[in-house]
Amino acid sequence: MRRALWFILNASVWALAFGIAGWNLTVPAAGWAAVSGCVAGIFLAKRLAASRLRLAAIWGLALPAGALAVALTWLLRQSSLAAATLGPSAAFTLSEMGRWFLLALLIVGVLQASTRRVPAFLALEIGAVGAVFAGLFAAHREGFVNRPYFLVDPLWSRGYDPVPYFLAIGAAAVVLIVFLAAGRSEHRRSFLDVGLLGALILAILIFFPLNRIREMSPEYGGGSGEDSQERGRKSGVKKSPEQGKSQPRQGSDAAGAGAGRQSAPGQSAGAARGSSGQGTSGGAAQAREVLESFANMKAQPGNAPVAVVLLHDDYDPPAGYFYLRQTAFSQFNGVRLIQDTSGKADRDLADVFPTSLLRLPRWPVDHKIVRVLNTTVALMAPHPRPFALANPEVIEPVPNPDPTRFQRAYRVSSLVMAKDLGAFAGLPMGAKAWDQALREHYTGRPSDPRYQELSGKAVLQLKPEYRDDPFARAAAIKFWLEKNSTYSLDSDHEKAADPVADFLFGDRIGHCVYFAHSACLLFRTQGIASRVGAGYAVNARNRGGGSALMVREKDAHAWPEIYLEGAGWVVLDISPEKSLAPPEEAPDQGLQQMLGEMARPDAGNPRQEQKPAGRGDLLQALRELLKAAAYAALLALALWVLLLYGIKVRRRLAPRFCAEPGLPRLAYRACLDRLADAGILRSYGQTREAFARAGASPAFDRITNLHLQAALGQSPPAAGRREYLGLSAAAHKEMAGKISRMRRFIGLANPASWLKVK
Repeated sequence: MRRALWFILNASVWALAFGIAGWNLTVPAAGWAAVSGCVAGIFLAKRLAASRLRLAAIWGLALPAGALAVALTWLLRQSSLAAATLGPSAAFTLSEMGRWFLLALLIVGVLQASTRRVPAFLALEIGAVGAVFAGLFAAHREGFVNRPYFLVDPLWSRGYDPVPYFLAIGAAAVVLIVFLAAGRSEHRRSFLDVGLLGALILAILIFFPLNRIREMSPEYGGGSGEDSQERGRKSGVKKSPEQGKSQPRQGSDAAGAGAGRQSAPGQSAGAARGSSGQGTSGGAAQAREVLESFANMKAQPGNAPVAVVLLHDDYDPPAGYFYLRQTAFSQFNGVRLIQDTSGKADRDLADVFPTSLLRLPRWPVDHKIVRVLNTTVALMAPHPRPFALANPEVIEPVPNPDPTRFQRAYRVSSLVMAKDLGAFAGLPMGAKAWDQALREHYTGRPSDPRYQELSGKAVLQLKPEYRDDPFARAAAIKFWLEKNSTYSLDSDHEKAADPVADFLFGDRIGHCVYFAHSACLLFRTQGIASRVGAGYAVNARNRGGGSALMVREKDAHAWPEIYLEGAGWVVLDISPEKSLAPPEEAPDQGLQQMLGEMARPDAGNPRQEQKPAGRGDLLQALRELLKAAAYAALLALALWVLLLYGIKVRRRLAPRFCAEPGLPRLAYRACLDRLADAGILRSYGQTREAFARAGASPAFDRITNLHLQAALGQSPPAAGRREYLGLSAAAHKEMAGKISRMRRFIGLANPASWLKVK
């Protein structure tokens, strides 16, 4: 029995693993074929383990057998004869079924045969099963909350948060894997180990519910107040390069940040980060800072979402991109641009997440060329400071629409471009209220004469009447860089003492950070106030006509921007005509729409239309599930009791309504039921005659004899229904005097007393 139980559990684990893998990768029929292959593989493993083949020979035969299986199924799929005979769809399905069945057979057979020979192979077997379960939810963990589709879609469509169910599935997977390990042990303690593991998982779910587990996460950033602000200040400092790779956003103390993005069709996004740098003097220490900063710019973030931005009004940016600024670099330290250290510049940036409404200082603008756009940002990943559309005016925190999904949320009111770039021609550089120190801050430039020479060469391409216009001069430099440079995520300029100069006066092949810094330094040689903005740049086409904009890690970017009176900071991004980067992967529109619905607390959110089980809390969901199971069990018990009572009454009344030939047996059975109510039962091996004589009831003894004569085919004395009913009443009266009334009442109330009758 024990071996059969472990065999069933073992087969269930592998069948579930292959079924999950096949569900996402092939047709349903092939998934069932894989399940069948797992069961067959377990039988094969037993045969292989008992054979005389060495383990090396088993593996040596399995590898070419697997390659042969893949090749044969591929030939079946490509065969025109099979397609013509069976039809293309049937031929493809048959080839998939064969491939998945054979691969499951070989993988399970070889792994389990190896484990039977060498117990150390159990680690490989458990790792393979665990990888399947982990891979099922890997995309969801990385922020793709709409995956896996087959499980998430039904849950979200009904308003249920899938996270509690994922945790339950994960706990079940752990138990199954432990069963997989314990099933190979011959010790009885394996049962105890499994039981202790189940108790441990249950205790974790009870004492550490979902929201508590999330708060204990080192990346949790959903708090508010001073602690939250302190986290925001610290999250961008003292990060090692290895730590920084998991958070490509720009830190509050970084000297440079950004990532390449798709500046033109066919370009892809890359990441770039900088290290801290302060001061205004050169020297060996500053050169080392620059080298470290540019050395970290090759980190390429993934495609996972980090935030969703809700647009409260329809808006299409004239530049074709939504620029979400998080920080800026405006202070020239003799080598490159760093964050302002004086505290007098870049005051339009929020250093920390505000806990109340925050109004950012700004200079007067002309509302004919800029307009107000309100947005709501819901962060899915920790950030050291808020980011917002360029030129934010007001930032205020808002309630987190879904704490299980988002770190925090805030509302922003920004001034965005209402006209095309051509409308900014003729605007003066800077703001009238700037003092001389602030103007010098935004126009500080290198002493290297090559910058002045190169910017002058670009400006000479303008017509003479436009050469005095700051915007026209900046646009000429932008166009020159776009035409004479190449976008690439790979470059060796960070090895130089001055990476920007090495890029600009070298091969001009690099990513956005080089373009942004080069453009700003060239702008400044023409007396144009500029700085490097850093954050995210999202293609406006990714919005797809909706009101939600998904921000991904790969959207991290750095760009140059200039200040024009009446317009504020204007982005003049560089879009090189040549690119060595692969095409950009389009965002998942379904995921973007789902994130938008989750971030929107009003109507339209499926979780508002129907509350999720347990309100997203796993413990509460389990309690509701247990409550529903208890109600179902009580209902089933009530129905079962009613069924037993019905059978008992039917057996008791059967002699009154049955046909004459069945009277001896049914009358005898009714008397036995009455005796069972009183606790009087025929013992094992006792004959019916002996049991009747022991009862000391002449009427019951007479009924017993009539039943035996009818059962043995003898001709009993003629007796009608009236006589049988009279004998039954007499037997009941004779035995009632020997049994207490309370005992007879308990027996009558017992619906299952007749089950003991023999």
